[in-house]
Amino acid sequence: MKRYLLLVFTLVSALAIFAETNIQREFLGLTVGKSTASEVQSAMKSRGFELLNTENVSNVGSQFQFKGYYKHQGVEFHTIVTSFLNDTLFVFCAQDSCGEKVTETANVLQKNLEVLYGNLAPADSTFLFRFLKDSADHYGVKTWSRMDDHTMIISMQSEEKVTCMYIDQDIFYNMMFVGLKQMGEAIGSLPDFSEENKVYGVAGVKFGDDMASVKKVIYPKAEQFLDGDAHNLTYYKVKIGGSTYDYANFLFAKGKLSSVRLQKVFYSWRKEEALMAFEGVKSQYERRYTNFKVVKDEYDEKLATCGAYIEGYDYPPIVISFEKSLSKGGDIMYYVIVSYYGMRTDNIYDDEI
Repeated sequence: MKRYLLLVFTLVSALAIFAETNIQREFLGLTVGKSTASEVQSAMKSRGFELLNTENVSNVGSQFQFKGYYKHQGVEFHTIVTSFLNDTLFVFCAQDSCGEKVTETANVLQKNLEVLYGNLAPADSTFLFRFLKDSADHYGVKTWSRMDDHTMIISMQSEEKVTCMYIDQDIFYNMMFVGLKQMGEAIGSLPDFSEENKVYGVAGVKFGDDMASVKKVIYPKAEQFLDGDAHNLTYYKVKIGGSTYDYANFLFAKGKLSSVRLQKVFYSWRKEEALMAFEGVKSQYERRYTNFKVVKDEYDEKLATCGAYIEGYDYPPIVISFEKSLSKGGDIMYYVIVSYYGMRTDNIYDDEI
């Protein structure tokens, strides 16, 4: 009988270990992916938090920042940032400026998160994580991520700040797919593109070049090489077509150049400079491509496309955008982005799994 009970106990323990782990979605009476902006303000006020500011980050998004005390995963946080898409809580972010104790505090947070979510898959190679990562590596921000079917958790450590962020993936991807569909509908009536608008390369490299060839051409154009792996080369301050981009990513599939992403980054108080940079880039491409088209032109969100369709790629080869977004460090930033064959990057790391 004792052996039987021991066997049952062992099996139950094993099942508990291998049971599906779900990332937390409820905080301070709020639910990521469910709570509305008014519900968040009411709940935070009832718990003694002070609303510091409210800011629109796009035509469909907003952000509230609160001051107060919140102990989470063994760490005392004093700032809560909540971000919304279509009036639904999209990001719950706890932050604290720890000063000299930043490493000690980050270690406590990391240890507790590993216990809870260490068995989940990292989210590092997902489009959403790369979208949020921005310039974190260049500024020395350490990141850690995990995800389940619906939620992503990211912890970050900078020189003085520790951050723990929970993100609803479903809201982000649903919005992105709707946007792509709208973009496709907007350009669907355009006539066939001419040969002069075909896009074969950028910055002196051709799509299909190997990594060694790309390194040889791009290295003299860049101020610094930042990072790289089997699929990615990242450079800092790269001069292309007379414009200097803060970051340039060259992405490879099966050893061949597949996609390029060029990015200019501005803090929110430099908005006018960011708009001037966008207009400058837009003018360059408008002169070069006869099928240049402005798809969206709103206050904090602008989008233009150009380049001829090619077989096997059902989108405009070049997308130029002006965006306002929350950086991984918790700052509101403006981005001017030029993406070449950007949709090719979605499955670029699939050969590693």
